[in-house]
Amino acid sequence: MQRFLDRFGLILLLNLFWIGFLDKVTTTGIIKGLVISVLIRYLSGELFAGVYRFRVDPKFIPCFLIYLKNLVFRAFRAALRLIPVIFTGGGTPISFDMQIHTNDPLIFLLVANAVTLTPGTISVEAGQDNRLTVLSIHDDGAGGALLAGELEEAYVRPFAPVLDRGGEPQ
Repeated sequence: MQRFLDRFGLILLLNLFWIGFLDKVTTTGIIKGLVISVLIRYLSGELFAGVYRFRVDPKFIPCFLIYLKNLVFRAFRAALRLIPVIFTGGGTPISFDMQIHTNDPLIFLLVANAVTLTPGTISVEAGQDNRLTVLSIHDDGAGGALLAGELEEAYVRPFAPVLDRGGEPQ
């Protein structure tokens, strides 16, 4: 099973991502996604050989699905919370740093992107020491600590089973 996932895990992950964007899940749509996933896997393997080569940990796929669910939920919730700020102009911008406790660059990238995709927040800087500078349109009253905790809970915690998998691409 591990050998199968080492070989085809990225293809399966890409295909799951493809299926998530289909209007209607059909056999034809799944096959198209599989073909596109294989092409992406092959082309990225040829273009980035030795640079971004890694295996997909079997534990990563359910973690990613939870992360994706949290991202969609938080995006809608943040958008609803911003409606009064937009109409009243009452936002108080704040910038704060949050530490992402992982050596895995993929998880760090996913967290930084999720922060930017959440309405009202943006990743300003991603530091070498896994420190993420976040700009928020709304001050939480605690210098960003409450918001940093929410972001940690929503975007980092789902990856807890794979956080210690190291940071070196395999």
